[in-house]
Amino acid sequence: LENPVVCAGGGAVETALSVYLEDFARTLGSREQLAIAAFAEALLVIPKTLAVNAALDATELIAQLRAVHAK
Repeated sequence: LENPVVCAGGGAVETALSVYLEDFARTLGSREQLAIAAFAEALLVIPKTLAVNAALDATELIAQLRAVHAK
């Protein structure tokens, strides 16, 4: 964190972990890759649900979050 006073929320941790796990899953060549990729996708349910509850476009928001976390 750049600011020790700010605590990330709103699905930020889940999105960051999902991006990391998807990258890690690509390095594997076994059935573990499928399990890790499925878990990474399941983590995105939290920010998607938060977006829908806030009357936002969940698909667009997830795309933006993934782009930011991929940097």
